[in-house]
Amino acid sequence: MVRTLPVAAWHSMPAYDMIHTLRGLCRREVESLCDFLEGLATIDQKGIHLELGFPNLFELCRIEFGLSEGCIYRRIQVARKLRHYPELLRALRSGDINLTLASMLCPYLGRHAWETLLSCVRGQSKRQACKALRDLDQQVKTPDGPTSRVQYLGGERYSYRLRIPSHLHHQLERVRELLSHQVPEGEWTGILETLVQYYLRKNDPHEQISPSPDLWLEYSSTSRYIPKGLKQLLLERSGFQCQYISAEGRRCSQTRYLDIDHIHPLARGGETRMDNLQVLCRAHNLLKGDTAITHHNQFSTREKKEKPAKETFSQKFQKITKG
Repeated sequence: MVRTLPVAAWHSMPAYDMIHTLRGLCRREVESLCDFLEGLATIDQKGIHLELGFPNLFELCRIEFGLSEGCIYRRIQVARKLRHYPELLRALRSGDINLTLASMLCPYLGRHAWETLLSCVRGQSKRQACKALRDLDQQVKTPDGPTSRVQYLGGERYSYRLRIPSHLHHQLERVRELLSHQVPEGEWTGILETLVQYYLRKNDPHEQISPSPDLWLEYSSTSRYIPKGLKQLLLERSGFQCQYISAEGRRCSQTRYLDIDHIHPLARGGETRMDNLQVLCRAHNLLKGDTAITHHNQFSTREKKEKPAKETFSQKFQKITKG
């Protein structure tokens, strides 16, 4: 990046000029941020990140823009509100609020009048704004916060905080009682580890015995049902990763929420067989619903589905009168 002002110039600059220059730089930073949020909102609305091979907006911002997690979450949260609340962007551009305050306002938008919300946070610190918003929301149910929180403590330790309903609490206490012979101290860490290990042995594809490919080479069915062995084989061949590849050659990095998809849909004469199945993440499977992917394995060629034009009222009226 090219510096617009040499380092030596700062040392020789009078205090008033320095503050004035910094104020101008802050103003430019705010304008750049607002432009970035508008662009991010457009990308999210059009699903451009999916076509480029990114499973979600978070991965796009992390890989392409090098932003930290906190910066990404706040920007995505605010950008997704701009479509319905453009006044949020105007307040950012005018300097009435900053990005942190804008993200704090997001859960309250639509619950109170915009001017009321803005008056609560304008010129306030994060702590002051938080208190003002909670006081404002006393007469209405407070927006639900996250039900869980994970915090890294250093080394190999993490802290988990959960809010659970009473019925789940009773179920966990019953599990604790049944596992008392395995975890005599009743420590929740040991109980949780036992439950997780049991679930993974039963359900984790990595833990399953690999099926023989020969068993499924000739398999063919017109049913939507995909046998467990065939599903396991397809997941292993994909490396337990989404197989979507963008036109630029980027493969989607998503390893969660994977679906087995029919390349040629059953409704159009496709069959459930190995060469007609692929692994897609949930987002790219939904994208395929909007675009018919025609190229096998390399999903770079897409044909958009044409929707029949809706009849206007005048056309319907002419049909009735002529009939």
